[in-house]
Amino acid sequence: MIRWIKKKLRNIKVAEREQRRISSVSLEEHCQVLEERNSLEDQLSQAKMKIAGLENSRAFEVQETMKFLNYLVSDGKKEEDDARDKEIQRLNFELCKKELEINEKLNLRDAEIHRLKMIIKFMCSDLEKAFATAKSALPDPHVLPQILEEPRKKPQEEDIIGAVITPVISRDGSHS
Repeated sequence: MIRWIKKKLRNIKVAEREQRRISSVSLEEHCQVLEERNSLEDQLSQAKMKIAGLENSRAFEVQETMKFLNYLVSDGKKEEDDARDKEIQRLNFELCKKELEINEKLNLRDAEIHRLKMIIKFMCSDLEKAFATAKSALPDPHVLPQILEEPRKKPQEEDIIGAVITPVISRDGSHS
């Protein structure tokens, strides 16, 4: 128990010494410490404001740089797009020229086909007339082979009575 009392007394002495030391700190020193602390807090807030300002200016610079780079990229794309558009226009023009050439050739072919059909029609009608004339000149269909077998009785121009000469149509569509 004595030990315990001695220990308590020692603790009390240590606490008294600490209090004396603290009380020995003057009010002036305390005010000076408070001023230094306030000054440091002000400096800290000013430093934080400077850092925020620098971060904002840096962000603005980055944003402006990105705008400029985007402009350069879009300008390059615009030039590429313009080149592609010109190439597309050139190809469309060539396509139109080819279509016109093909349409001209088709029109000429259609005109030639029409002209040939007319010639064939006239030739068929002439053949029909010649056949009708030949048929009317021969009384019996079995007579023709007999006439052809006899050398002196071959059909002559006089035998084709009523045949009509059809005018020949030239390439330009005129009759000759």
